[in-house]
Amino acid sequence: MPYSWLSLWLNPYTNFLWLTYSISVKVVISPALEIELPVLGTGNFKWPERGAEAFLLVRCLSMDAEALSLDVYALESLALHNGGKSQPTRKATVQVGDMEGRVVVVAIGVSFLRTDSEGLDPLISHNRQYYAAQLL
Repeated sequence: MPYSWLSLWLNPYTNFLWLTYSISVKVVISPALEIELPVLGTGNFKWPERGAEAFLLVRCLSMDAEALSLDVYALESLALHNGGKSQPTRKATVQVGDMEGRVVVVAIGVSFLRTDSEGLDPLISHNRQYYAAQLL
């Protein structure tokens, strides 16, 4: 299961940095997992033709190496409208339990809501040129 999730978000054809500019996500592992997104605006993205919204999704995998168990946490996606206002700094805390013997992977993905040539029928683009992810 983790492999299919990672292959869905880690696109070998498009680099996360090709679709985004100046997005540095801060991840701190303390008793909990703390994730901080910077202030984001439309200038942080390379918008595809007919791009209406950009979506950022952060997912966390916490794997217990001894018990061979896996917990997946998906944070609420952040949507930014093309031409809209900037979003303030966002912080999230994920309680992953005891960190002893665990491997934690945090990934951020970007995808775009696009419209058809008349500006109607918006849909999430599955064109591999317009979605990407990176491990943090």
